[in-house]
Amino acid sequence: MKMHTRCKPCRARRKLSRHPDEYQLQPRCTNCGERSWVVDQYRHRVELPQMRAKAGRYRSCHCDGYHFAHRIGFGACKYHLGGGLRLPVAEQSDGQAKQIEFDNIPF
Repeated sequence: MKMHTRCKPCRARRKLSRHPDEYQLQPRCTNCGERSWVVDQYRHRVELPQMRAKAGRYRSCHCDGYHFAHRIGFGACKYHLGGGLRLPVAEQSDGQAKQIEFDNIPF
């Protein structure tokens, strides 16, 4: 299984083919040149399950804002990251964005 790791000195990310402890000589970091890697616990505990479940920021959206599948809340997407509908700038009052909550989001 591939292991998501981070370089200890510079915290750069890299996916290694094995656990860092299984290497006799760990791969060199392309950023700082060190050979010291640790498993990225946050990536394995939080981000990968969200990716597999297509939850959180990994939900794709197919709204009319873009002609391709994109991440919800991205650029001209019609929805906020939380799932609320973005209103056009002309409909916003007092310079603050309004958010409409509803259950049936089309994605």
